[in-house]
Amino acid sequence: MRPPAPLLSAAARAAAPAAMLSSPTPTTAGSPQTVHKVGVIDFELDYEPIDGSGAAASSTTTSWPSSSSPSPSPPPLDHSRHLVGSFYYPAAAPSTQRAHRWSPTFYHTRSYVSFASRMSPDHGTALRKAKTLAMAAVSHGVLLAAGIRVSADAGRAAPPLKETGTPFGAVVFSHGLGGSRAAYSAFAAALASAGFGVLAIEHADGTAAVAKLAGTRGFKDYERWQPGGEQLQARGEARRAELAAAARVWRALLLAPSKEGDAEKEREALLGGGRLSLEGGTLPLDFFVGAVDPGSAPAVVGHSFGGALAADAAAGGGANAADADDGKEEKEKDEENDLLFSAAVCLDPWWGALPPGSPAATSSDDRTPSTRRAPLLVLGSDAWNTPNAEGELFCGREQQERVLSSFAQKSSISSSTSSSKNNDNGNNGGALFAVLKGSSHQGFSDVVSLVPALSKLFYGRRRAAAAATRVAEAAAAAAGGKVQEVEEEEEEEESTTTAVTEATDPISTAKAAAEMSAAFLMRRRHEGGSGRVTAEDAAAVVAAARGVGVELRELRVV
Repeated sequence: MRPPAPLLSAAARAAAPAAMLSSPTPTTAGSPQTVHKVGVIDFELDYEPIDGSGAAASSTTTSWPSSSSPSPSPPPLDHSRHLVGSFYYPAAAPSTQRAHRWSPTFYHTRSYVSFASRMSPDHGTALRKAKTLAMAAVSHGVLLAAGIRVSADAGRAAPPLKETGTPFGAVVFSHGLGGSRAAYSAFAAALASAGFGVLAIEHADGTAAVAKLAGTRGFKDYERWQPGGEQLQARGEARRAELAAAARVWRALLLAPSKEGDAEKEREALLGGGRLSLEGGTLPLDFFVGAVDPGSAPAVVGHSFGGALAADAAAGGGANAADADDGKEEKEKDEENDLLFSAAVCLDPWWGALPPGSPAATSSDDRTPSTRRAPLLVLGSDAWNTPNAEGELFCGREQQERVLSSFAQKSSISSSTSSSKNNDNGNNGGALFAVLKGSSHQGFSDVVSLVPALSKLFYGRRRAAAAATRVAEAAAAAAGGKVQEVEEEEEEEESTTTAVTEATDPISTAKAAAEMSAAFLMRRRHEGGSGRVTAEDAAAVVAAARGVGVELRELRVV
């Protein structure tokens, strides 16, 4: 296998010097301003008949059992026409607020606890199941109250903001292993507050801690699996189909109503006959029309497993290439290179999740000249980008280098058999790679913010501080704070616990990642399209990080 190309050419090094990391905060066009209120609504897409309430008809559905119960496997879903998730969006001035709960039901809490204990030696035993139920019963109150506050209007979802004069950008978000549509609420809400509509998927491929299925299908719990081979390929294909479905959902929702009914017909064609509902069918499907830009493809953002698949989608992996029968002329399709996503942001990606043969890790020598890569931003954690004793990175060093080289605007890979057009990578949007100093992998999600409360609940105040300190160290550094050591003396408990709680607030890594993502994506919109990654992008990302007190350990323009 050919080694990956060097990531920085002389031109790239000149474009994004290391001095940028310590230079004064630059002023850049398209910098995010977090000023908008945030609304949240749920949606479902299903291919079964839907009644007036927006639920799939129970006569044609099956209640899916828990994976902890011995029962036959349910029939496979059509992931291209089934999707459940939430929209986070800039909201109009609210009259009230409501809680968007992190764990809306006890079933969710039980599944989260079960996922957290999956590595226990007694996992799957009757004793572990009993422990799981007991821990879920005790912790459900904490998780029930852990959601963010969102805008509401007389107890209902607040309408989207439409008076800004400039429609907001659309984003699709893909969670990591054990995640859910609510597990990144801090990040998604911050991105929405900065001016983006975020469609957060709850993947039904068995990688979510628990996935709500459409209608009365029930739930799908996390399925234990061995990375690699057919299982990885199957999950990758399911996620590819769900990401493509999410892009089509955005397109379907942004179709303007018409008297002739053309929008309804086009919407039905886009969704492959699937039925789409917002808030259980209580909101109209033109809810976002006029608020979100219908003229550009959405961006795709993901964390960990989802981060790797976001890069795959940005390279046109699998179902994320536009359908051949979408009605476009061949010339027009060639110009757009068939990508459903205009840009990608990978939050601490686990590159081992890339499906075998993913175009995201394919060198310029092994792809056709017309293949394009959308602009890519990779935000890595300090923890996953610091070599261990063997010199390895947990994110996967070799695969990360391949991905960045694949997205590079100029390739230094030379081959006597490859064309100059291939080596030029003229169709690529380039990439920007940054590492958040002191950050942890889970700091991008809401998990870190829940540790202090849950630890205190199970272990008491002093032991809770000690447990939370270990988890919070990296996140605190990213937030510009400092986690104090836990003292043995009883009188130190109060101040130490307070320090840990503040350090693990999701405003740290998640907030910084959202601001940096918003800066990068606004630059894409500022350029009037996907736009290639430039030194101005690097400056905008640095400015966004500094705006929330976060330092970058590494910054590279590719």
